[in-house]
Amino acid sequence: MTGAALAPSGYVDSVQGFVNPHPGHEVHRGIGEVATAMLDAGLVVTALREYPSLNAARRFGRMREQPGWRLVLPEDVPPSPAVR
Repeated sequence: MTGAALAPSGYVDSVQGFVNPHPGHEVHRGIGEVATAMLDAGLVVTALREYPSLNAARRFGRMREQPGWRLVLPEDVPPSPAVR
């Protein structure tokens, strides 16, 4: 999902052809690793919730769109930690 689907109050096309001169880095961290690091740092966790949908992140080609721009797994696919 891009453009108007992510901006229901009004999408305005902006900069075209932008090339970021700064390198980006992505690191995958599991929820257990992140939560443990926060707890080790002294954070007090009172709730930790997971949701069955993603906002605008079509991680799999067959994901189904739901109201509110939510994406869920196909009905024939069991729940996955990636989108639970």
